[in-house]
Amino acid sequence: MIGEFIYDITGGNIILLLLGAFFIFYFDAMVLTILPEVLILFFFATPHPGFSTFTWMILLIIMATLGDVSGNYTVYLLFKKVKRYHNWVYDKLRKYVGMLVLKDEKLILLNRVAPALPMCGAFMAACNWNVKKSLFYIWIGGAVKYFVILLLFGFFDLIYDTDTAFWITFISVVVFLIISFFLGRYERKKLMKKAESGEEQPDTDES
Repeated sequence: MIGEFIYDITGGNIILLLLGAFFIFYFDAMVLTILPEVLILFFFATPHPGFSTFTWMILLIIMATLGDVSGNYTVYLLFKKVKRYHNWVYDKLRKYVGMLVLKDEKLILLNRVAPALPMCGAFMAACNWNVKKSLFYIWIGGAVKYFVILLLFGFFDLIYDTDTAFWITFISVVVFLIISFFLGRYERKKLMKKAESGEEQPDTDES
C-alpha cells in the first residue's frame, strides 16, 4: 500500500507527513498538475496514530489547500516579475481564456470540476484577475473537492477494508477526471471552431 510506504519513509512522523503534503501540493500547483485529487488519497491512506480519521482529513485538507494557494501565488509573482516573453505569453493565455464560457475569477472554481487551467497563477497575472478573490477561489474550491473525495473514501472504508476502499475511490476519481478532461477538450474544440468560423464570415452589414 502506498500509504504505508509514505509512512515508512517519513518514519511515521506526523509533522514530516504534513510538511510533505504541503510541499507536494505546492510544487504540484507551480508545475504541470499531477492529479492532486489522487495525491491526497495517498496521504489519507497513510497510518495516522494519535489522530482520529476526521482530524487527519481536516489536517490534510488544510495543508493541501495551503500548498495550492502558496504554489499558485508563487507562479503569479513570477509571471508578474519576469518580463522576457511577457507580452507573447500573456496574449496566448488571454486568447485561451477568451474562448471559454467564464472569463473571470469564477473560472478557477469551474477548473476544480473540469480541469482547464494548469498553473492558475499564470492566468491570474495575464488576465489581471483580483488576487485575493482568485486565491480564495483556489482555497475554497480545493477544500470542497478534497473534502468530498476523502468523505467518499471514508464511506467506502466503513463498508470495505481500507485497501479496497482506497482502490474504489481511486478508480472513481480517475474515471471522473478522464471524463472531465475529454468533455472539456470537446467543448474547447467546439468553441475554437465557432471562433474560427466567426472570423471567417464576411461582413454582410450594409448599413
